[in-house]
Amino acid sequence: SFSSCLILSDDGTIVAKNESGEIIIEVLQLDRPELVSFRRRKVGVLASLYEHEREKFYEEMSFPEELPDLSIEPPPTNSRPDGIAESWFAKRKRGELPKTY
Repeated sequence: SFSSCLILSDDGTIVAKNESGEIIIEVLQLDRPELVSFRRRKVGVLASLYEHEREKFYEEMSFPEELPDLSIEPPPTNSRPDGIAESWFAKRKRGELPKTY
């Protein structure tokens, strides 16, 4: 996952945790000024919602109601079939899905 390679800073910048993160930032051009600006605004809005309108924050950051059941229709190029048991759908089914992503 990207979270093992990248960190989102409050100022909207993306920081690499390792070499894989550096490659992702470079290939996807995640440091473009318009993306940094968008992320900075989004982080600010979410921080304000969390502080002042917690329910709206959870609405914005919660998982969608419809998550794909990968045990029925796995991705055609799934290189980690054992990971299906750790999918968001499977976690919801077991009551382990966090409130936000």
